Amino acid sequence: MHCFLAFVAFFASSSVLYATEQSAPLPTSTEINADGGPQLPEDIERHNVLLEKLHELNERVKILESALRNATPAAISSTLEGARTQAEADATKKASENAPTLINSPATAQYNQASGLLNKGEFGKAKEAFLCITREYPEDIYAYKAWLHIGDINLKMKNFGDAEEAFSQALTGKLETPLMIDARLGLAEAKMKKEDMKGCCEQLAILQKEQLSNEQKKRLETTLKNASCQSAGKPK
Repeated sequence: MHCFLAFVAFFASSSVLYATEQSAPLPTSTEINADGGPQLPEDIERHNVLLEKLHELNERVKILESALRNATPAAISSTLEGARTQAEADATKKASENAPTLINSPATAQYNQASGLLNKGEFGKAKEAFLCITREYPEDIYAYKAWLHIGDINLKMKNFGDAEEAFSQALTGKLETPLMIDARLGLAEAKMKKEDMKGCCEQLAILQKEQLSNEQKKRLETTLKNASCQSAGKPK
């Protein structure tokens, strides 16, 4: 940085000196117009403009040389770092201001409404609301969550065949691991209720490899016992 500034100062000083020497023979505006004579020729006008610009440049070079003498590497580095930090802060602020606001999709709103019905114990209405989501938004993540709730409702209503289908549908989506575990537990329970003990034990064998919550562990142990499953995933 110091070398570059020194080069600029040297080059500018040399330019000023050279231009001044080359233009010295030409008269100034004061000399020409001292007796109220005619206007200056164009070449002399340009000469005077050039002298003014060179004088201004020379003053800037002096300021630059003074700053160069007083500057330290640490000060230069600090200035550059401060400018970079401020630029990053400005860019981050601008990006935050221009970021789009996330808005819940219609599937999210319907899912919340259906969940409200489920929490009130209105299972029939909740089931229809969840089914509506699966029909209108079949590929949405909330559709797979809806299938999970539909399976739970069918288990409560003892519609075990429908429950098995619903849990199977839920498992085809990319649900969070805890929800996937719930869906597989539900599928195992539905199969057990249909007296498909082999299918039930196969699902439970998969779950034994997962990290389960305390509640999920209780459901697993209860179903393992009721289905009389061996550790290998087969009924006794």
